[in-house]
Amino acid sequence: MSGKQHLQVVLQIAVLAGAMLSTLAAAGDGPYLGLEGGYNFDPGQDWDQNDRFLGNASFKPGGVLGLNTGYSFADGLLGGLRPELAFDYRRNDGKALGLHKLGYHDLSGFESSETPMANLWYDFKKRSGLFRVLHPVLGGGLGVSRVALRHVGSDGEGGFSDHHYAFAFQYGAGLDVDLDRHLTVDLRFTHLHAGRGDYLLGFGDQPIQTYYTTDSVLLGLQYAFGLPLRHERQHAIPQMPEEPVQMVPEVPAEPEVPAEPAQPAPQNTPPGQSP
Repeated sequence: MSGKQHLQVVLQIAVLAGAMLSTLAAAGDGPYLGLEGGYNFDPGQDWDQNDRFLGNASFKPGGVLGLNTGYSFADGLLGGLRPELAFDYRRNDGKALGLHKLGYHDLSGFESSETPMANLWYDFKKRSGLFRVLHPVLGGGLGVSRVALRHVGSDGEGGFSDHHYAFAFQYGAGLDVDLDRHLTVDLRFTHLHAGRGDYLLGFGDQPIQTYYTTDSVLLGLQYAFGLPLRHERQHAIPQMPEEPVQMVPEVPAEPEVPAEPAQPAPQNTPPGQSP
Protein backbone atom coordinates (compact mmCIF):
# COMPACT_ATOMS: atom_id res chain seq x y z
CA MET A 1 0.00 0.00 0.00
CA SER A 2 1.44 3.35 -1.05
CA GLY A 3 1.80 6.41 1.15
CA LYS A 4 -1.10 8.08 -0.65
CA GLN A 5 -3.36 5.09 0.05
CA HIS A 6 -2.31 5.11 3.72
CA LEU A 7 -3.26 8.78 3.93
CA GLN A 8 -6.66 8.08 2.36
CA VAL A 9 -7.33 5.29 4.87
CA VAL A 10 -6.38 7.57 7.78
CA LEU A 11 -8.64 10.33 6.50
CA GLN A 12 -11.54 7.90 6.06
CA ILE A 13 -11.10 6.62 9.61
CA ALA A 14 -10.98 10.19 10.95
CA VAL A 15 -14.18 11.12 9.09
CA LEU A 16 -15.90 7.97 10.36
CA ALA A 17 -14.80 8.64 13.95
CA GLY A 18 -16.01 12.24 13.72
CA ALA A 19 -19.37 11.11 12.38
CA MET A 20 -19.74 8.58 15.22
CA LEU A 21 -18.86 11.19 17.85
CA SER A 22 -21.34 13.65 16.36
CA THR A 23 -24.16 11.17 17.04
CA LEU A 24 -23.35 10.87 20.76
CA ALA A 25 -25.20 12.91 23.37
CA ALA A 26 -23.43 14.87 26.11
CA ALA A 27 -23.99 13.84 29.72
CA GLY A 28 -25.63 16.47 31.89
CA ASP A 29 -25.68 17.84 35.43
CA GLY A 30 -26.33 15.56 38.35
CA PRO A 31 -25.14 12.64 40.49
CA TYR A 32 -23.51 9.53 39.08
CA LEU A 33 -22.29 6.05 40.08
CA GLY A 34 -19.26 4.35 38.60
CA LEU A 35 -17.24 1.14 38.47
CA GLU A 36 -13.57 1.03 37.48
CA GLY A 37 -10.80 -1.51 37.14
CA GLY A 38 -7.41 -1.96 35.54
CA TYR A 39 -3.70 -2.59 36.02
CA ASN A 40 -1.70 -1.55 39.06
CA PHE A 41 2.10 -1.11 38.94
CA ASP A 42 4.40 -0.85 41.96
CA PRO A 43 7.75 0.70 41.00
CA GLY A 44 9.45 -0.94 44.01
CA GLN A 45 9.94 -0.19 47.69
CA ASP A 46 13.03 0.70 49.69
CA TRP A 47 12.90 -1.09 53.04
CA ASP A 48 14.60 0.58 55.98
CA GLN A 49 15.19 -0.71 59.50
CA ASN A 50 16.25 1.55 62.36
CA ASP A 51 16.64 4.32 59.76
CA ARG A 52 19.18 2.25 57.80
CA PHE A 53 18.76 0.80 54.34
CA LEU A 54 17.81 -2.89 54.51
CA GLY A 55 16.99 -3.73 50.92
CA ASN A 56 14.64 -3.25 48.00
CA ALA A 57 11.39 -5.14 47.35
CA SER A 58 9.86 -5.48 43.90
CA PHE A 59 6.36 -6.62 42.98
CA LYS A 60 4.68 -8.01 39.89
CA PRO A 61 2.07 -5.97 38.00
CA GLY A 62 -1.29 -6.42 39.65
CA GLY A 63 -4.84 -5.22 39.52
CA VAL A 64 -7.11 -2.53 40.90
CA LEU A 65 -10.89 -2.49 41.32
CA GLY A 66 -12.97 0.40 42.60
CA LEU A 67 -16.30 2.15 43.02
CA ASN A 68 -17.04 5.86 42.84
CA THR A 69 -19.89 8.30 43.17
CA GLY A 70 -20.05 12.03 42.72
CA TYR A 71 -21.80 15.01 41.22
CA SER A 72 -21.06 16.47 37.80
CA PHE A 73 -21.50 20.20 37.22
CA ALA A 74 -21.85 20.14 33.45
CA ASP A 75 -22.40 23.88 33.03
CA GLY A 76 -23.10 27.04 34.99
CA LEU A 77 -20.75 28.76 37.45
CA LEU A 78 -19.17 25.44 38.54
CA GLY A 79 -19.24 23.94 35.06
CA GLY A 80 -16.59 21.26 34.59
CA LEU A 81 -16.01 20.51 38.29
CA ARG A 82 -16.78 16.99 39.51
CA PRO A 83 -16.40 16.26 43.26
CA GLU A 84 -16.23 12.53 43.91
CA LEU A 85 -15.97 9.89 46.64
CA ALA A 86 -14.11 6.74 45.62
CA PHE A 87 -12.89 3.46 47.07
CA ASP A 88 -10.19 1.37 45.37
CA TYR A 89 -8.63 -2.00 46.19
CA ARG A 90 -5.16 -2.74 44.81
CA ARG A 91 -3.06 -5.90 44.96
CA ASN A 92 0.40 -6.91 43.71
CA ASP A 93 2.16 -10.24 44.28
CA GLY A 94 5.76 -10.28 45.48
CA LYS A 95 8.58 -10.77 42.98
CA ALA A 96 12.07 -10.28 44.43
CA LEU A 97 13.84 -8.97 47.53
CA GLY A 98 17.29 -7.47 47.26
CA LEU A 99 18.96 -7.42 50.68
CA HIS A 100 21.95 -5.22 51.33
CA LYS A 101 25.14 -7.28 50.87
CA LEU A 102 23.11 -10.52 50.66
CA GLY A 103 21.95 -10.41 47.04
CA TYR A 104 18.52 -11.03 45.54
CA HIS A 105 15.99 -13.59 46.72
CA ASP A 106 12.48 -14.62 45.72
CA LEU A 107 9.79 -12.65 47.53
CA SER A 108 6.60 -14.53 48.37
CA GLY A 109 3.31 -13.10 49.57
CA PHE A 110 1.61 -9.97 48.32
CA GLU A 111 0.90 -6.36 49.14
CA SER A 112 -2.55 -4.77 49.04
CA SER A 113 -4.19 -1.44 49.77
CA GLU A 114 -7.72 -0.30 50.51
CA THR A 115 -8.06 3.41 49.90
CA PRO A 116 -11.11 5.67 50.31
CA MET A 117 -10.56 9.00 48.56
CA ALA A 118 -12.22 12.39 48.24
CA ASN A 119 -11.41 13.52 44.71
CA LEU A 120 -11.99 16.65 42.68
CA TRP A 121 -11.84 16.31 38.90
CA TYR A 122 -12.15 18.92 36.20
CA ASP A 123 -13.74 17.93 32.88
CA PHE A 124 -12.99 20.07 29.84
CA LYS A 125 -16.46 20.41 28.31
CA LYS A 126 -17.86 22.49 25.47
CA ARG A 127 -21.39 23.05 24.26
CA SER A 128 -20.45 22.12 20.71
CA GLY A 129 -17.66 20.50 18.77
CA LEU A 130 -15.41 17.59 19.74
CA PHE A 131 -15.28 18.41 23.48
CA ARG A 132 -19.06 18.17 23.69
CA VAL A 133 -18.80 14.39 24.18
CA LEU A 134 -15.02 13.89 24.48
CA HIS A 135 -13.60 15.37 27.70
CA PRO A 136 -9.97 15.51 28.88
CA VAL A 137 -9.87 15.16 32.69
CA LEU A 138 -7.43 16.44 35.33
CA GLY A 139 -7.62 16.16 39.10
CA GLY A 140 -6.59 14.49 42.31
CA GLY A 141 -7.68 13.60 45.80
CA LEU A 142 -6.89 13.01 49.46
CA GLY A 143 -7.65 10.04 51.66
CA VAL A 144 -6.40 7.30 53.97
CA SER A 145 -4.88 4.04 52.76
CA ARG A 146 -4.74 0.74 54.65
CA VAL A 147 -1.58 -0.85 53.28
CA ALA A 148 -0.97 -4.52 54.07
CA LEU A 149 1.95 -6.89 53.45
CA ARG A 150 0.60 -10.44 53.60
CA HIS A 151 2.44 -13.77 54.00
CA VAL A 152 5.73 -12.11 53.16
CA GLY A 153 8.72 -14.43 53.03
CA SER A 154 11.96 -15.04 51.16
CA ASP A 155 13.03 -18.27 49.44
CA GLY A 156 10.07 -20.16 50.86
CA GLU A 157 10.64 -19.08 54.45
CA GLY A 158 8.75 -16.61 56.59
CA GLY A 159 5.11 -15.84 55.89
CA PHE A 160 4.65 -12.77 58.08
CA SER A 161 1.79 -10.28 57.76
CA ASP A 162 1.23 -6.75 59.00
CA HIS A 163 -0.63 -3.61 57.97
CA HIS A 164 -0.50 0.14 58.51
CA TYR A 165 -2.85 3.11 58.02
CA ALA A 166 -1.33 6.13 56.31
CA PHE A 167 -2.37 9.44 54.82
CA ALA A 168 -2.57 9.16 51.03
CA PHE A 169 -2.95 11.43 48.04
CA GLN A 170 -3.31 10.86 44.33
CA TYR A 171 -3.37 12.80 41.09
CA GLY A 172 -4.26 11.79 37.59
CA ALA A 173 -5.40 12.60 34.09
CA GLY A 174 -7.57 10.87 31.56
CA LEU A 175 -10.24 11.02 28.91
CA ASP A 176 -14.02 10.63 29.23
CA VAL A 177 -16.37 9.74 26.36
CA ASP A 178 -20.12 10.31 26.76
CA LEU A 179 -21.98 7.46 25.06
CA ASP A 180 -25.35 9.06 25.75
CA ARG A 181 -26.99 11.28 28.38
CA HIS A 182 -26.42 8.64 31.07
CA LEU A 183 -23.39 6.46 30.21
CA THR A 184 -19.76 7.63 30.18
CA VAL A 185 -16.61 5.60 29.53
CA ASP A 186 -13.63 6.80 31.58
CA LEU A 187 -9.97 6.06 30.74
CA ARG A 188 -7.59 7.36 33.40
CA PHE A 189 -4.02 7.21 34.73
CA THR A 190 -3.48 7.82 38.46
CA HIS A 191 -0.47 8.01 40.74
CA LEU A 192 -1.07 7.09 44.41
CA HIS A 193 1.30 7.76 47.29
CA ALA A 194 0.76 6.68 50.91
CA GLY A 195 2.86 7.76 53.89
CA ARG A 196 5.60 5.78 55.58
CA GLY A 197 4.52 2.80 57.67
CA ASP A 198 6.07 0.26 60.08
CA TYR A 199 5.71 -3.47 59.39
CA LEU A 200 6.85 -6.43 61.52
CA LEU A 201 7.86 -9.02 58.93
CA GLY A 202 10.31 -11.25 60.81
CA PHE A 203 13.50 -9.33 60.12
CA GLY A 204 14.53 -9.42 63.77
CA ASP A 205 12.38 -7.82 66.44
CA GLN A 206 12.36 -4.42 64.74
CA PRO A 207 9.87 -3.36 62.08
CA ILE A 208 10.79 -2.27 58.61
CA GLN A 209 9.76 1.15 57.30
CA THR A 210 8.63 1.82 53.78
CA TYR A 211 6.38 4.00 51.62
CA TYR A 212 3.61 2.74 49.35
CA THR A 213 3.53 4.12 45.80
CA THR A 214 1.66 2.81 42.76
CA ASP A 215 0.68 3.83 39.24
CA SER A 216 -2.67 2.65 37.87
CA VAL A 217 -4.26 2.56 34.43
CA LEU A 218 -8.04 2.46 34.87
CA LEU A 219 -11.00 1.88 32.60
CA GLY A 220 -14.36 2.82 34.09
CA LEU A 221 -18.04 3.12 33.31
CA GLN A 222 -20.25 5.76 34.92
CA TYR A 223 -24.03 6.07 34.98
CA ALA A 224 -25.33 9.63 35.40
CA PHE A 225 -28.77 10.38 36.82
CA GLY A 226 -28.67 14.02 35.71
CA LEU A 227 -30.61 16.18 33.30
CA PRO A 228 -29.46 17.36 29.88
CA LEU A 229 -27.28 20.45 29.66
CA ARG A 230 -29.04 23.68 30.55
CA HIS A 231 -28.94 25.16 27.06
CA GLU A 232 -30.25 21.87 25.65
CA ARG A 233 -33.12 21.89 28.13
CA GLN A 234 -34.06 25.40 26.99
CA HIS A 235 -34.11 24.34 23.35
CA ALA A 236 -36.09 21.25 24.28
CA ILE A 237 -39.07 23.23 25.72
CA PRO A 238 -42.03 22.00 23.69
CA GLN A 239 -43.87 24.61 21.66
CA MET A 240 -47.65 24.49 21.34
CA PRO A 241 -48.42 23.65 17.73
CA GLU A 242 -50.49 26.21 15.86
CA GLU A 243 -53.90 25.00 14.84
CA PRO A 244 -54.06 24.71 11.08
CA VAL A 245 -56.39 27.15 9.35
CA GLN A 246 -59.00 25.21 7.49
CA MET A 247 -59.84 26.66 4.12
CA VAL A 248 -63.58 26.52 3.41
CA PRO A 249 -64.17 26.28 -0.33
CA GLU A 250 -66.47 28.94 -1.79
CA VAL A 251 -69.79 27.63 -3.02
CA PRO A 252 -70.71 29.37 -6.29
CA ALA A 253 -73.97 31.27 -6.07
CA GLU A 254 -76.85 29.83 -8.02
CA PRO A 255 -77.92 31.99 -11.00
CA GLU A 256 -81.06 34.02 -10.43
CA VAL A 257 -84.09 32.74 -12.32
CA PRO A 258 -86.13 35.66 -13.81
CA ALA A 259 -89.64 35.81 -12.49
CA GLU A 260 -92.39 34.92 -14.95
CA PRO A 261 -94.86 37.77 -15.71
CA ALA A 262 -98.13 37.50 -13.88
CA GLN A 263 -101.02 36.08 -15.91
CA PRO A 264 -104.36 38.03 -15.77
CA ALA A 265 -107.09 36.27 -13.88
CA PRO A 266 -109.72 34.75 -16.13
CA GLN A 267 -113.09 36.62 -16.24
CA ASN A 268 -116.39 34.83 -15.89
CA THR A 269 -118.56 35.39 -19.09
CA PRO A 270 -122.29 34.95 -18.94
CA PRO A 271 -123.63 32.18 -21.12
CA GLY A 272 -124.35 33.12 -24.70
CA GLN A 273 -121.82 36.01 -24.72
CA SER A 274 -118.44 35.89 -26.21
CA PRO A 275 -115.72 37.50 -24.28
